[in-house]
Amino acid sequence: MTGDGVNDAPALREADVGLAVATGSAAARSQAGVELLGEDLRALPLLLDGARRLRRAVRTNLGWTLAYNAVLLALAAAGKLHPLLAAGAMILSSLMVSARSWRLLHALPESPAAAREPAPSLPPRADTLCAPRAAEALA
Repeated sequence: MTGDGVNDAPALREADVGLAVATGSAAARSQAGVELLGEDLRALPLLLDGARRLRRAVRTNLGWTLAYNAVLLALAAAGKLHPLLAAGAMILSSLMVSARSWRLLHALPESPAAAREPAPSLPPRADTLCAPRAAEALA
Protein backbone atom coordinates (compact mmCIF):
# COMPACT_ATOMS: atom_id res chain seq x y z
CA MET A 1 0.00 0.00 0.00
CA THR A 2 1.28 3.43 -0.92
CA GLY A 3 -0.33 6.55 0.50
CA ASP A 4 0.19 10.11 1.60
CA GLY A 5 -2.91 11.25 3.45
CA VAL A 6 -4.49 10.93 6.87
CA ASN A 7 -7.13 8.64 5.39
CA ASP A 8 -4.37 6.28 4.17
CA ALA A 9 -2.82 5.82 7.64
CA PRO A 10 -4.97 2.84 8.78
CA ALA A 11 -4.37 1.00 5.50
CA LEU A 12 -0.64 1.73 5.65
CA ARG A 13 -0.52 0.33 9.19
CA GLU A 14 -2.36 -2.88 8.23
CA ALA A 15 -0.59 -3.49 4.91
CA ASP A 16 2.16 -6.08 4.55
CA VAL A 17 4.32 -3.23 3.26
CA GLY A 18 3.10 0.31 3.91
CA LEU A 19 4.93 2.99 1.96
CA ALA A 20 4.29 6.67 2.71
CA VAL A 21 5.32 9.57 0.54
CA ALA A 22 7.51 12.09 2.39
CA THR A 23 5.39 15.04 1.28
CA GLY A 24 2.29 13.38 2.77
CA SER A 25 0.70 13.75 6.17
CA ALA A 26 2.54 13.00 9.40
CA ALA A 27 -0.08 10.35 10.24
CA ALA A 28 0.63 8.43 7.04
CA ARG A 29 4.39 8.69 7.51
CA SER A 30 4.19 7.48 11.12
CA GLN A 31 2.04 4.44 10.27
CA ALA A 32 3.96 3.27 7.20
CA GLY A 33 6.81 0.81 7.45
CA VAL A 34 8.79 2.66 4.75
CA GLU A 35 8.88 6.34 3.84
CA LEU A 36 9.72 7.40 0.31
CA LEU A 37 12.01 10.42 0.72
CA GLY A 38 10.72 12.25 -2.33
CA GLU A 39 7.43 12.57 -4.13
CA ASP A 40 8.56 10.84 -7.33
CA LEU A 41 6.67 7.53 -7.48
CA ARG A 42 8.83 6.40 -10.40
CA ALA A 43 11.31 5.39 -7.70
CA LEU A 44 9.08 2.56 -6.41
CA PRO A 45 10.32 -0.15 -8.80
CA LEU A 46 13.89 0.87 -8.10
CA LEU A 47 13.23 0.79 -4.36
CA LEU A 48 11.81 -2.72 -4.60
CA ASP A 49 14.71 -3.88 -6.75
CA GLY A 50 17.23 -2.44 -4.29
CA ALA A 51 15.47 -4.12 -1.35
CA ARG A 52 15.49 -7.47 -3.14
CA ARG A 53 19.19 -7.12 -3.96
CA LEU A 54 19.95 -6.21 -0.36
CA ARG A 55 18.02 -9.20 0.97
CA ARG A 56 19.79 -11.55 -1.46
CA ALA A 57 23.19 -10.14 -0.45
CA VAL A 58 22.44 -10.58 3.26
CA ARG A 59 21.33 -14.17 2.76
CA THR A 60 24.33 -14.97 0.59
CA ASN A 61 26.75 -13.38 3.06
CA LEU A 62 25.19 -15.26 5.95
CA GLY A 63 25.23 -18.59 4.10
CA TRP A 64 28.82 -18.34 2.95
CA THR A 65 30.01 -17.12 6.35
CA LEU A 66 28.29 -19.92 8.22
CA ALA A 67 29.56 -22.59 5.83
CA TYR A 68 33.08 -21.17 5.70
CA ASN A 69 33.40 -20.91 9.46
CA ALA A 70 31.73 -24.25 10.17
CA VAL A 71 34.17 -26.10 7.92
CA LEU A 72 37.22 -24.36 9.33
CA LEU A 73 36.02 -24.72 12.91
CA ALA A 74 35.47 -28.44 12.36
CA LEU A 75 38.95 -28.80 10.85
CA ALA A 76 40.50 -26.91 13.78
CA ALA A 77 38.56 -28.99 16.32
CA ALA A 78 39.68 -32.20 14.60
CA GLY A 79 43.31 -31.08 14.75
CA LYS A 80 43.62 -30.87 10.95
CA LEU A 81 44.07 -27.11 10.99
CA HIS A 82 45.98 -24.91 13.40
CA PRO A 83 43.52 -22.78 15.47
CA LEU A 84 45.36 -19.59 14.53
CA LEU A 85 44.77 -20.33 10.86
CA ALA A 86 41.07 -20.87 11.58
CA ALA A 87 40.97 -17.54 13.44
CA GLY A 88 42.68 -15.83 10.50
CA ALA A 89 40.13 -17.38 8.16
CA MET A 90 37.35 -15.89 10.28
CA ILE A 91 38.89 -12.47 9.75
CA LEU A 92 39.00 -13.11 6.00
CA SER A 93 35.37 -14.19 6.13
CA SER A 94 34.42 -10.88 7.79
CA LEU A 95 36.41 -8.95 5.21
CA MET A 96 34.61 -10.80 2.40
CA VAL A 97 31.22 -9.90 3.88
CA SER A 98 32.27 -6.27 4.19
CA ALA A 99 33.57 -6.19 0.62
CA ARG A 100 30.37 -7.71 -0.75
CA SER A 101 28.28 -5.19 1.17
CA TRP A 102 30.41 -2.29 0.00
CA ARG A 103 30.10 -3.51 -3.58
CA LEU A 104 26.31 -3.63 -3.26
CA LEU A 105 26.16 -0.09 -1.85
CA HIS A 106 28.24 1.32 -4.66
CA ALA A 107 26.43 -0.65 -7.37
CA LEU A 108 23.16 1.14 -6.63
CA PRO A 109 22.26 4.01 -8.98
CA GLU A 110 21.74 7.66 -7.97
CA SER A 111 18.53 9.36 -6.75
CA PRO A 112 15.76 10.14 -9.29
CA ALA A 113 15.20 13.63 -10.58
CA ALA A 114 12.09 15.44 -9.38
CA ALA A 115 8.97 14.93 -11.48
CA ARG A 116 9.37 18.43 -12.98
CA GLU A 117 12.86 17.62 -14.26
CA PRO A 118 13.63 15.33 -17.21
CA ALA A 119 14.09 11.67 -16.37
CA PRO A 120 17.68 10.87 -15.37
CA SER A 121 19.83 8.63 -17.50
CA LEU A 122 20.73 6.54 -14.43
CA PRO A 123 18.14 5.03 -12.08
CA PRO A 124 18.11 6.24 -8.45
CA ARG A 125 20.27 4.87 -5.65
CA ALA A 126 18.23 2.83 -3.20
CA ASP A 127 19.80 4.47 -0.15
CA THR A 128 18.35 7.83 -1.24
CA LEU A 129 14.90 6.47 -2.04
CA CYS A 130 13.51 5.56 1.34
CA ALA A 131 14.00 6.00 5.01
CA PRO A 132 16.22 3.15 6.20
CA ARG A 133 14.02 2.17 9.16
CA ALA A 134 12.14 -0.57 7.31
CA ALA A 135 13.68 -1.08 3.88
CA GLU A 136 14.05 -4.79 4.68
CA ALA A 137 10.25 -5.07 4.78
CA LEU A 138 10.21 -4.56 1.02
CA ALA A 139 12.45 -7.49 0.24
